[in-house]
Amino acid sequence: MRSLQPYLMKVFNRWKSRVKRHAVWLVLLEPGRLCIAAFADQRWRMITSKKIGVDSQDELSLELERQLLLAGEAVPIELLVYAPEISNLELAYRSDVRVTVLAANALPGIQPDLNGEYAMALSGVRS
Repeated sequence: MRSLQPYLMKVFNRWKSRVKRHAVWLVLLEPGRLCIAAFADQRWRMITSKKIGVDSQDELSLELERQLLLAGEAVPIELLVYAPEISNLELAYRSDVRVTVLAANALPGIQPDLNGEYAMALSGVRS
């Protein structure tokens, strides 16, 4: 083992060039849990983690809409969503916020979109 770090930091380190450009929310979805981390002006602004249900894609959209309403003036320009089992995500009520689904890089024999349980391990893999 070379490194032991929380899932959020693993994904942040992998995608930090995208995160550091402007005000973004880094969104991680894993079975039964949603993590949202707001990053702006080179600083963490907010980190929240919530339990979510089984139908995570529908619940993810609703929860992101809810969090954007609660953010008030601190709405990000972009949501970077790391959820290997989701290939597309749209917000019903917020067309002013761009949503980008980050794709996990595959390893031989593992397809990130079909093997979501390996998402944490694949979060740091670079192509």
